[in-house]
Amino acid sequence: MLDIEEVERGVLSKYLRLRGLLAREEGQGLVEYALILVLVAIVVIGVLTTMGTRIQAALQDIVNKLGG
Repeated sequence: MLDIEEVERGVLSKYLRLRGLLAREEGQGLVEYALILVLVAIVVIGVLTTMGTRIQAALQDIVNKLGG
């Protein structure tokens, strides 16, 4: 016959295992969001770098045409 303490330990053990699994999924979600954020940041930096030189050239052309 099972002792009450053994049953409680078994339930506690299962609860802790389930809690650990849920914690891992939350951590995994955070990592995925961080990777997406890094990817978006890299794309934005690349676009701004490319567009920045084009915008600077266009503004310099306007300044030159205005006689500056």
